[in-house]
Amino acid sequence: MTGRFRRCSACRPYRSVLIALAAAGICSAAQVAIARELPLAPFRYAEGFEDNDPSTFSHGSGGYTVNFKGLTTEKSHSGNSSLKLDITLGGTEVNWKIPVRVPIEGSLTLTGHLALGEQTTGDGRANIEATIRTEPAVTRPGFGFGDTAVTREHAGWKRIEGNLVTFGKDWANRAQRVFVWESSGDDVGAWLTNLSIRINGNKGDRVVVYVDDLVIEGQVPADADFQQEIQRRWTAAGQRVTDKVAEWETALGKASERIEAIARTSSKMVGELNEARDSLASLHGELKQIRDAGHIRKQHHSSVEAALVKLNFTIENVQAKSMKAGMLGGRILCYQTKPTSGAMILPDTDPIPGRLTNDLSVAAAAGTYEPVSLVLRALTDVTALELAVSDLESEAGVVAAGNVDIKVVKCWYQAKGAWHWKSRKGPGKVLVPELLLNDDTLVRVDMAEQKNYLKLRFPDGDRYTWLDDPKEGWTPRMGQHGPVIRHQIADFPVRDSPQLLPVDIAANTNKQFWITVKIPDETRPGTYRGQLKLADPDGALGSMGLTVEVLPFKLAAPGTNYDPAEPFTLCIYYDGRFDARYPNVIADYKNEAQLRSDLANFFAHGVNPTVNQAFDRELLGKYLQLRNDVGFRGAPIYFNGNPGVSTGNPTTREALAALKKTVREVIAFAKSYEVPEVYLYGMDEAVAERLKSQRAAWQAVHEAGGKVWVAGSAGTFEAMGDLLDILNFGASRTGPDPDEPAKWHGAGHKIWNYGNPQGGVENPELYRRNYGVLLWKMNYDGGGPWAWQSEAFGGVWNDFNCNRRAVGMTYPTTDGCIDTIAWEGFREAVDDVRYATTLRLAIEKAGANANHKVVATEAAAYLDKFDVTGDLDEIRKTIVNYILKLQ
Repeated sequence: MTGRFRRCSACRPYRSVLIALAAAGICSAAQVAIARELPLAPFRYAEGFEDNDPSTFSHGSGGYTVNFKGLTTEKSHSGNSSLKLDITLGGTEVNWKIPVRVPIEGSLTLTGHLALGEQTTGDGRANIEATIRTEPAVTRPGFGFGDTAVTREHAGWKRIEGNLVTFGKDWANRAQRVFVWESSGDDVGAWLTNLSIRINGNKGDRVVVYVDDLVIEGQVPADADFQQEIQRRWTAAGQRVTDKVAEWETALGKASERIEAIARTSSKMVGELNEARDSLASLHGELKQIRDAGHIRKQHHSSVEAALVKLNFTIENVQAKSMKAGMLGGRILCYQTKPTSGAMILPDTDPIPGRLTNDLSVAAAAGTYEPVSLVLRALTDVTALELAVSDLESEAGVVAAGNVDIKVVKCWYQAKGAWHWKSRKGPGKVLVPELLLNDDTLVRVDMAEQKNYLKLRFPDGDRYTWLDDPKEGWTPRMGQHGPVIRHQIADFPVRDSPQLLPVDIAANTNKQFWITVKIPDETRPGTYRGQLKLADPDGALGSMGLTVEVLPFKLAAPGTNYDPAEPFTLCIYYDGRFDARYPNVIADYKNEAQLRSDLANFFAHGVNPTVNQAFDRELLGKYLQLRNDVGFRGAPIYFNGNPGVSTGNPTTREALAALKKTVREVIAFAKSYEVPEVYLYGMDEAVAERLKSQRAAWQAVHEAGGKVWVAGSAGTFEAMGDLLDILNFGASRTGPDPDEPAKWHGAGHKIWNYGNPQGGVENPELYRRNYGVLLWKMNYDGGGPWAWQSEAFGGVWNDFNCNRRAVGMTYPTTDGCIDTIAWEGFREAVDDVRYATTLRLAIEKAGANANHKVVATEAAAYLDKFDVTGDLDEIRKTIVNYILKLQ
């Protein structure tokens, strides 16, 4: 049978899909009670490619050449013919689709067969994938279908087999949680729309693939019944959308009233008021689109929320300007903005998404570092502007001025795609804020040419070098991942000034300053006030107030959501180590001063980095002593493969005995430096047989008293979950898997998350949200992205000499590193979890207190239900308020 569907609605017995789901705990009894039973009927689709080729081109990356496409008798799994695709890749991927539409409900299995022709070259491979779409909240289609790739290693036909309903429902659940506001897979229905033949490889590879005997069969509901069931499922989610749109419309109504009230009392702000009215009209238009769509995409939710915040700031600032607030010396406007917001502050950003003010304020607990963002907008040219802060004083004591660090936020050009994600999006450049500098001239940016120049401090004087050379480090034999850049200190002496230097601000442009307030552990609660003084060579321009509210409680160590006594750990891959090949200004070879600076930086950010020092007693001893000196005494260590201590996959008795001996020696040595637990790294991102090949080695590590951690993906638990102590789980396109933590916790093991994103994205909000409350709410035990700095992909300092973006949260210097606003966002992720943990513990403590019982119940409900896509500052503020109520 070729390309034929068969469905029998009269077949019996009927089966209720919802009853089956309820039994599995997927939907509630209330949902079952109101749901109509869905009868299932047999379904079968078969394509044997005997007399028809139903495939058409779908999509791809780069061009391609079709050498042959159609039915052939050269090879067949059954019958006389098969479908043959002979493609030369101009990019890395092409897809052909075969239309099949059927509900992803009931039971459906897919089987099929693939074979590669002998003419396939390079890394050519092929998959069969399923294309899944959800309704009524349509997300981008889901592609994939398990480990179906056929490669040149396979001889003959490879059988493809899998459960389409399991895959489709999993995709729908992930997609809804990631892309649609306040929605999960329980709210929608999923459809198979196409089967896809995906061909991958490198540019120039030839891929010859044969496809035969595709069969989908099972039991599914009728289309009409399923459509009605989809509408029922969406009822509650649709009401949430209606309520949220109504809430937004109420906010817009209030904003409109404020705008018109200002207009009635002031005739001087016509331009600003008209801008506010335009923003109001734009928001009304966006809300209409949402109403018409019937659901809210998460990016639309974020954009509406951000636009409302910006609109309210604009209205506030119009009022403030009319009263001359936020102005210094008639030349500078001062704004306080959200430091870890996803909104970029560029030199030409206008209006500024912040509050026009002469007083900066922040609240935090003792023992923390808290950021404050100040944006100065010059009305005329301002040269050699100096900022100086006083002590912060209160009746409770003093926070010395030395605890307040001020740095310039430097905007520079990075590869297209910067700020939004880790991928490079073509050959263009974009201006983004990223670096935290004391010397604003350390990086000179040519705006006209879109070029970055770095100041190098040679013994005979400073010189600038061009950073963006797309051919730096390249040779004719270089692979697609670009060159490894190892700058020698003598040739690349980059270092920042030890203190903030004067800055210039051109007329009608902005300059952002990042103010980090360190609140010492012993600081008593209270309101501490000081002054931030601004002056240029002509004299003082004025002062701003700086107020720090030190909260009346101590923060707990970060704990998990499922058990606050279990540590929530943020780690990061760190290559820094002692090495005879020093001196270099790169990610790995460091001197003692650089290592001490880096490790102190990690500790101050609440991050326990990996250890990449080999087991050399002298060098590892020096390394562990440095960790202890900066504060890591008593913390576990996580070795990071070669040259650190790793498990490998030995299988012989002699090799396993040698591994045990090494593990015992390392553990004993580490204990002499008060290290309680030693984790060895497995084989990075291993899958299938390579993953399983480590079983004997991991068992040996455990027998010797060690533990194992490694980065991996879906399927790792099923293969090795009994032996792996911590999986650093790679995020997929839809983010962290919500179902993985329960598996690992059920086995008494832990799970972290990485790749959401990797290091190198400039946006601090991504790291604060994705490695903080997002993982905490999903019951992960922490996160461990790659990497602090990496010499791969063309080195850290150059974002343009590779087809992938540079990787790193910071930039190496001769005496330490240049911090970034993204790295500060990572610290705020740790602190968000500490505040949430503190509240969780306060709730537990208040359980027996009748006066606190109501508040504790309300607070617990908030922790369970708050929206992780919401305003992170407001989430923390709400958590703080609950903690105070439970004091």
